[in-house]
Amino acid sequence: MHRYELQGYIPEARLCINLYALVNKRNLKQLKSDPSRLRYECVVGCHFSLHISGDKDMSGVRIKTLKSMHDCNDNGRVDHLTIAYCFKSKLQNDPKYRFNDTRNDLKERLDVNVSHGSFIDDDYNRLEAYANELRSSNPRSDVIINILKDALANGKRRFLRIFCVKRVEANWCKTWRSKELQKAFWRCSWTTYEEDFKDKLNMIGSLDKTAAEDLLKYPLNVWCRAHFDTPCARTMKW
Repeated sequence: MHRYELQGYIPEARLCINLYALVNKRNLKQLKSDPSRLRYECVVGCHFSLHISGDKDMSGVRIKTLKSMHDCNDNGRVDHLTIAYCFKSKLQNDPKYRFNDTRNDLKERLDVNVSHGSFIDDDYNRLEAYANELRSSNPRSDVIINILKDALANGKRRFLRIFCVKRVEANWCKTWRSKELQKAFWRCSWTTYEEDFKDKLNMIGSLDKTAAEDLLKYPLNVWCRAHFDTPCARTMKW
């Protein structure tokens, strides 16, 4: 019996196994499990097996049983949750990152072909409710859901991108926690033309030059109204 420590609990262990299957091109199958343990096998005829569960001697989970040798052919396995994990940061920083770009990256980096269905999940049906929740829980944020021009005419509701300034602020303020810098950030994000944006950015630079340089690492068309490529649909008082 093999006993290896894993950092985290069942959700983290499940993600770890999904990434292992993706990188190593293995078609692992999760057997009937419960909230406290996970069991995996490979394709029929392959001797690989894996059992993960909690341990009384420590917090988190451990690999209790592992037969790591595969005697099967490569068979790439990937689901929408694994794709989301791999490309989360890239999508947040570049809302124009396209479906085909993601597929091409997976093909080039991991030699994995991904179907269109793997990118789609029913949660997108609740996108408008999610946008409303963002607006109510983050009063100074603006969320824009831009649908295709011919989408409604064809009875389809498809989104192009979401702008969420609050996400950029949260990441940027992990390093720059000054209240004055936070206020200056919001003044900068609400500018509507280039000259005003430069003035507000200079205000941030006068407080901390490095903070201004760090802020410019985030694509301007994601967080600054002056650089949006679509009209801002909802304005709020500062």
